Amino acid sequence: MYLCRNYEYVTDKVFQNKKWIIVTIVVFTGAISALQINGIIKYGSYRSIPQSYFLVSNLLDSIYFPLIFSMLSIISLNIHTNKYKYSKYLNVFSLIGKYSFGIYLIHVLYITLIGTLIFPRLGIDPYHLIFYPVLFISVLILSYFSIYLISYLPYSKIIIGN
Repeated sequence: MYLCRNYEYVTDKVFQNKKWIIVTIVVFTGAISALQINGIIKYGSYRSIPQSYFLVSNLLDSIYFPLIFSMLSIISLNIHTNKYKYSKYLNVFSLIGKYSFGIYLIHVLYITLIGTLIFPRLGIDPYHLIFYPVLFISVLILSYFSIYLISYLPYSKIIIGN
C-alpha cells in the first residue's frame, strides 16, 4: 500500500540510490547462492546437505526473495525509463510475450522430454549446476519455435491464442 500511495517518492529515492541498492542486492544474493552451491559441491547433492549447514542460509532466506524482487524491480524501472537504450532487449521480450500463452501450454512437454530422455543419456541430473540453465534455455527456444511454426497453421489462434 505504501508503494502505491507514495510511488513518486519511492521511485525518486530508488533512482537516487540505485547503485548502492543493486550492489547490496547482488552481494547478498551472491552470498546465499554461493553457500547453497558450496553445500551441493561439498555434500554431493542438495538433499544430503545437513540442516545445520543451512543455519546462516536459512536466516538470510527471509531477505533473499525480497532482495531478488527488489533487484528485478529496479532493473525493470531502469528499462522502462530508458526504453531506447534497451530497445534490443525489449524486442526479444516482446517476441517472447507475443507467443507467451502458447509457450506456457507447450513448455511442459519439452521439460519432460529433455529432463527424462535427453539429459539422462548425457549423464546430467538435476544436481548438476548446468542442469537448470540449459533446461531453461533449451525449453524456451524449443517452445518459442514450436509455437512460431504452429502459428502458421490454419485455426492456430484457437490452439495458441492471438
